[in-house]
This record gives sequence, structure tokens and C-alpha cells, in this order.
Amino acid sequence: MAKWGVESSIPSQYLLVLVALALERGCAPEQLFNNTGLSLDTLSSPGLRIDEVHADQIIANALEATGDPSLGLTVGQQLNLGAHAVVGQTFLACANLLEVMDTLVRYGPLLTGRQAQIDHYKDPEASRI
Repeated sequence: MAKWGVESSIPSQYLLVLVALALERGCAPEQLFNNTGLSLDTLSSPGLRIDEVHADQIIANALEATGDPSLGLTVGQQLNLGAHAVVGQTFLACANLLEVMDTLVRYGPLLTGRQAQIDHYKDPEASRI
């Protein structure tokens, strides 16, 4: 359900963008919030984070309702770097992608706790991260 301190969660603003796109395409709110117990009003609460299970359900509902497998890419196009909190600010503050990755690796545990590990490697034969 919606909570204000869940470890495995995402900010509701990402889901608000997804829901807005689906509504613009003619999807009914009931379709998008099916099996979640959530509503558009709930998602609009400032600072709200949605747990992973309910976020995944909203995403699955939106994909099914729109029939658009590239919906996630469209959502990404609607967001600016500032919308991604600390990670977005890191992109804005660093000179290049390698510097971003170095910074995220260094401070990743502060962002993700034990949920995820951020890492990269330098390939001398190719420019890959």
C-alpha cells in the first residue's frame, strides 16, 4: 500500500507521469489502479512513496490498458534530470558519464542501502560502462 517510509519503494511522481500518459490515451483510472487499493488522489500526496508491489501492479495495468510496450520510454522522455533527486543532481553536477558512475559507486550504499549494488568496470578495449 502507500507508505511514507517503505524501503523498497518509488516516489509517486514517477507513477503520476505514467498514469497521466495512460489517461491521455483514454484509459480509465479504474483500469490503472486495479488490484492496488490506490487512487489518483492517493498518488498526488506530496512526498509519497509507493511500495514496489503496488507500483509494479500499476505499471502492469498501464501496459495492459495502453497496449504500448514502449510506455516506459515515453515516461522517461517526460522526466527531466531534476526529477530524479540525488541521482539526477549527480548527472547535472558531473562532467561526464564516467564521473557520474564513479560518484554513484562511491555513494551508492547511501542511496540503496542493501537493496542494490552499483558498480561499473573500465574496458581498455572499448568505451563501456
